[in-house]
Amino acid sequence: VMLPGLPEQPTRIAICHAPSDGNVVYVFTAGPGPDFFPQLWRRESIDGSFAFCALPPDLKSAQGDYDWFAAVAPNNPDIVYLGAYDAHRGVRSPWGGWDWTNLTSKIDGDCLHADQHAIAFDPCDSGVLYIGCDGGVFRSDDEGTHWESLNRGLCITEFEFVAQHPYHDAWLLAGTQDNGTLRYEGGVWLQSGLGDGGDC
Repeated sequence: VMLPGLPEQPTRIAICHAPSDGNVVYVFTAGPGPDFFPQLWRRESIDGSFAFCALPPDLKSAQGDYDWFAAVAPNNPDIVYLGAYDAHRGVRSPWGGWDWTNLTSKIDGDCLHADQHAIAFDPCDSGVLYIGCDGGVFRSDDEGTHWESLNRGLCITEFEFVAQHPYHDAWLLAGTQDNGTLRYEGGVWLQSGLGDGGDC
């Protein structure tokens, strides 16, 4: 199978078939290089060729070696979900154009945590989906328009660095992987900064 314009050594490849039409296949690649140049192809028939698809204009692919997924909606071969830094839903028009929606970064605050790794659909309701990201697991019952965190009580955080107050033994500052900088003064951890915590 030839993919036009495929780099010699792509960094990541995600391949997905449409459950409602096995002829339809999508291939989502992150190329080599600092920006992991992304590409998306679609095939409409088993003996057909792959054609380029327009990508979301705000797709952030600079972490293509870390966060990446592709999936087709179970009930519609013309709806595809892509995950990179953000998650996107694309709807293909009858004439081949694409309408993309960013499901992660929204002004109303109904957002997913950044860095998308996995997606799954409810087998009984194609409008219900789950996304796994650096912030845990999130559920949507309307194709990704609204999100519910499923992480209450999930007490896991990767600390990269910890610093202790020079005089108070119960005062700590901890940098987490992608979940901010946290401060401990006994009893609870408080958010001191957002993003990657890094050195403290």
